This record gives sequence, structure tokens and C-alpha cells, in this order.
Amino acid sequence: MTGTAALRRAVAGLLSFAAEEQALLAADAFRPGSDGGSPDNWAAVPLVAHDNQFKAQQAERLGCMLSGRIPPAYGEIGHASAEVHQGHLAQPADVVLAASRWVSTQLIDGTWTVPDEDLLDPARHPWLNGRLLWLQIVVRGFWHPTGHLGEYYLAHDQPDPDLGLVREATL
Repeated sequence: MTGTAALRRAVAGLLSFAAEEQALLAADAFRPGSDGGSPDNWAAVPLVAHDNQFKAQQAERLGCMLSGRIPPAYGEIGHASAEVHQGHLAQPADVVLAASRWVSTQLIDGTWTVPDEDLLDPARHPWLNGRLLWLQIVVRGFWHPTGHLGEYYLAHDQPDPDLGLVREATL
């Protein structure tokens, strides 16, 4: 594992950053006057719940890898679907926040647990479809959530946090 220690630290840092930003966003749900948004303009809770689902899929893949099982294939998620939005909106804010912390920890722990070869060699597992595992973890645990966070801040006329996300993501 020593050959990938720097990579693992970087991935863990990105995942931790995204999780903290999601926690800050989820705090919006506890403010008076917050609403549930709409399928075209998600509020904080359904947005974080959606990201939790996406991260949980990757955490499940890591768990399957570690136990020698083939993970399930996941279909596309309809971001503009009223049904998807309602399902996420129905989740209580405190549950969504706790789930965000839990699934982020699962991804970070999984990143430190999988063998170097699994992180670096996309040919080791056919279900990786030629993609690097560490990069899949970054996409599902950092890029996807922070991309949605940026969209949220811009859609809610709060560009300053979005610019901070861009700065942090590019350092």
C-alpha cells in the first residue's frame, strides 16, 4: 500500500472536503423558510440524498470487491424526474445528513482498504469497464457531489460558495 499512500491521501481529502460541503448545505434545510425545491431546482435535502445514493453505489462496489463478489450494475438516475425528486425529498434532513457522513466514511475507509492493484489496474475486474477504480471513487464521491453543490448555489443565487468549490477543486 505504500506505493499508493499519496494517492489514497489525496482521494480521502477530496472525499472529506465534499462531505463537509454537503453537511454545510444540508444545514440549510434547518433554516426557516427552506422548501423542497422542484425536480428542476432541487433543495438541499433532496440534493444531498441524491448524492448519498450515488456515493452508496460506489461504496457497495468497494464492499463487493473486498468480499470477492461482482457488484450490481446501476442504471442512470433521472435528475429531472419528479418521482426521483419526491423520493429524496421524503427523507428527513437529519437522516440525510447522517447518511452523508456514513457513506463518505465508507468510501474513505474502502479507499484505504482495497489493494493497490485494484486501485490502479482497471483490467483486474471486468465490471470496471476499463476505468480506474480510484478515479471512479473520486467521480462519485467528489466531482459528482461538488458539481451538484455548485449548481445548487448558482440556482439559489449564492455564487460565492460555488466559487470556493471551484477554487478548492482545482488546487
